[in-house]
Amino acid sequence: MNEILNSQAFQEFIQRRCEEIISGSAPIQDINLSVISAESKLKETLSKSQLKLFLAYEKLVSDYQLESEKTIYKGCLNDGLSAK
Repeated sequence: MNEILNSQAFQEFIQRRCEEIISGSAPIQDINLSVISAESKLKETLSKSQLKLFLAYEKLVSDYQLESEKTIYKGCLNDGLSAK
């Protein structure tokens, strides 16, 4: 079972499913629009070097969130399979 959970196809499934769940949530979409607006305003105030640093930071945060969501989803599925 561990082989399936660690397969590339399963990882892609988890990522797509997390994105589907998030995209179906009105509160999350409202927050996302607010984040995009604030981010746009912030970027306008940054110098080129600050913007480069901010974009690197933003990518790290985004990667962390994606991996966290996938890990939680995978853990919950694994818990469900182990409970049987």
